[in-house]
This record gives sequence, C-alpha cells and structure tokens, in this order.
Amino acid sequence: MEYNDEKKQFLLLDISGVLIVNGTPNHELIEYFVSECPADKIVLLTNLDTNAGDILTKRYGIPEFYDEIISAGEAGYAKPNPKIFEEALKRLNAKAEECIFVDDTEENIEAARTLGMKVILYRDFVAFRAELKTLIQ
Repeated sequence: MEYNDEKKQFLLLDISGVLIVNGTPNHELIEYFVSECPADKIVLLTNLDTNAGDILTKRYGIPEFYDEIISAGEAGYAKPNPKIFEEALKRLNAKAEECIFVDDTEENIEAARTLGMKVILYRDFVAFRAELKTLIQ
C-alpha cells in the first residue's frame, strides 16, 4: 500500500458515549468539530449498524461534520476487534500513527493503541480538547 508523504492527522470518533452521551447530542463537542477541529479528516467509527448517518441527522439533528462513517454492520467487525481499525486505515490510506481514536471504552482504546494509533479516552469536552491539542502536531 502506498501512503501519501504529506503529514496528515485523521480523527476517528465513537458515536455512543462521545458524540451522543446518555441519549443526548454532545453539542459542545459537535460545535468544536464544525468550527475549529484541526484534523484533516474526521471519521466516525461505530458499532452501530449501517444506517448510523441517518440516526445522527434524523433522530439527533447532528450536522454532517464528518467525512465518513465506518460501521460494524458494514465492515463486518465490531470494536474492539482490530479488523475494524485496519479497515479504517485501509479506507483512509493512512498509517496508524497518523490516527487519533476517541472512545469512551477502555477496551476499544487499548485495541487501537495496540495497532499504533494515538488514543483519547473520552470523559468530558475540556479534557478532550486539551488532550487533542497535545496529540495534533
């Protein structure tokens, strides 16, 4: 596989527990992605089925600030299976070290870290933004 020589940063986000917390859209985080996120591409990596985009826009009114959704239903693997992360790398034509994976589950975070991705265990927006700034160069 050939890689682009340009330095890129890809952000892979979980939906449940990050974008949607306790059944409510995480408006502070979503606004950040819409207005100032420094990543080159944002990909939603979810264990939801193939209609995740419809769920986000129709049910929760979340704008399409992301570039792509990779769902377990479509990929055939669910987090923390490393194959879903490998599928994301393949689709992005990215190296693991170019990716930052954000999830609220330790097990999923560890699976991404094992592949060489940078990771953020999501707890709240303030901590997330501070940690992201240290990871994006």
